[in-house]
Amino acid sequence: MGDVIIMLKEHIDCFSKINSGYKGRKVWGDVWAFLQAEFESSDSRFGDGFSAIFAEAIHHVNHSDFSASVLLEISRIEEKFGVKLPPSYVDFLLAGGAKLLQDLSEKIYEWPKTYHLFFDSEMIFNLGNVSESMAWFFQDYDHADPLNASYLDQEETDELELSIYNDFSDYSLSLFFFPLWLKPVLNQSIVVAEECQGNGALIWISPYSVTRDGEWETTVFFPADERVRFASFAGGVVYLLAGLYAYAIDYDSSDKLRDFKEHLFNLIFEQA
Repeated sequence: MGDVIIMLKEHIDCFSKINSGYKGRKVWGDVWAFLQAEFESSDSRFGDGFSAIFAEAIHHVNHSDFSASVLLEISRIEEKFGVKLPPSYVDFLLAGGAKLLQDLSEKIYEWPKTYHLFFDSEMIFNLGNVSESMAWFFQDYDHADPLNASYLDQEETDELELSIYNDFSDYSLSLFFFPLWLKPVLNQSIVVAEECQGNGALIWISPYSVTRDGEWETTVFFPADERVRFASFAGGVVYLLAGLYAYAIDYDSSDKLRDFKEHLFNLIFEQA
């Protein structure tokens, strides 16, 4: 138990030295404009079918009529968990990002959703405190419990170096198991969305793991595959958008997808 506490404290301290480089709310208008151009390119299988989706998102960035209801939801979430939510998550919501990803997902995967991919204040929950009303998540075959022992590995606990575990120089980190000492962080993590790539994934943010500039560690959890970690929520958004883009253009070119992610990353983050 003592070793677990020591590793957890060292992880939190190590993470607090990271600067995510997130530029701030102003980036999202440029991001939506770039996405519109890319998704409406001749390479897209959907042609100009994205115009209305992006027009709505760009409107949300430039007008305040959308902000009041989102700010109310943000305040309810913060009150529910007793936290101040990370800047890029708040900015993403205020810029209409949740609705944009919802609309893109429905358009690209070609099936309507009867629920919101990004949860409101009633649906959002802690991983370690799954209410009875949310138990269906882990009864559904698509949503294995991330806190299940099969995802927590002693070998990772013994051998993982924190300098490697928290090295986000390549934008994201993938792992197949969580170290045992991370369980308190997982318990307090807040699940904010699901199914953003149509594959049963959960997306959560962790208030224990906070960067120097106030961003929270973000994880995209695929039950039957890897778990992908980011130093900020905005980093997770780049990953989700890249997945949607790859499917939309039906393109196997790793160079094209790499260029897409790199351009997004340059728009959202300061470069070292």
